[in-house]
Amino acid sequence: MNIGAEALEFCGEKCHFHHFRFNPNADIRVHALVKAMKETGELGTRVYSINQSYSWGHDMENSIVKYAPVYGYTVVEKVLHDVNRIQDFAPYVAKIRAANPDTVITGNWSNDLLLLMKAASEAGLKVRFGLSTALDSPGNIANAGQTALGHYFSSTYSIEAGGEAGARYAEDFKKVSGHYPSYFEPVATHGMQFLVEALKKVNFGKGRIDVNKIAFAMEETTIQTTNGPLSFRKEDHQAFCPIVVCKVTRDAKYKLDGTDLGLKPVKLIPGSEAISPLQDSCKMQRPKK
Repeated sequence: MNIGAEALEFCGEKCHFHHFRFNPNADIRVHALVKAMKETGELGTRVYSINQSYSWGHDMENSIVKYAPVYGYTVVEKVLHDVNRIQDFAPYVAKIRAANPDTVITGNWSNDLLLLMKAASEAGLKVRFGLSTALDSPGNIANAGQTALGHYFSSTYSIEAGGEAGARYAEDFKKVSGHYPSYFEPVATHGMQFLVEALKKVNFGKGRIDVNKIAFAMEETTIQTTNGPLSFRKEDHQAFCPIVVCKVTRDAKYKLDGTDLGLKPVKLIPGSEAISPLQDSCKMQRPKK
């Protein structure tokens, strides 16, 4: 049960009958992000791509380039950098400024996002960011400060987008954890809710636990999350997961990091529309029922 690894290959050449990805991939996140930003009129025509140099970052860069002709922008520069080894992103921010983009799109996470946002803030860089992941991880909004205003984020979950049901779920989560759900926490809880529902379909009798029975049951299961239904594509076990594109604003209902900023939903895309095409490289070996 994969709730965090989003490399395309896990549902591509490495797809496996016993692997289920509950979260999206780079293609799903980028497509949702640029589609929503285009619709709001805030994408622009000049996009700067900066990502980490490993499978995820390469997937991000490829997707940013892929959707350029679809949504009418030019990728003015592409940068891939070492993962979590750079301590000062000021030189990268200087390159971004020199390229004069309308939007910077990045899939960076952990220190590579924190330090990039910090450097942008310290340099007073006036450019909109489109972030595919990690903006809602603890500390990122506080670290970016007011520079984060207007940035867009392609998210797997939004409390506010869920209306009253979303608010109830968030308050229940907070009672247990002490904070509202964010980052990969909602994906993890949805995963456990999904497994509970799938197991209701399985009769093990008095025999051993048969993981094939569990996997077949998961293929036939759908749960309702507060942002929409969650189910799986049988051919590669990529989830049909709802994607919410949000914008950092002061009028968001739920604030982050003790700041006056939060993530305001801009567009909710159902999982059936958000999912990326099946990859030809997935040749799943399926056991017999």
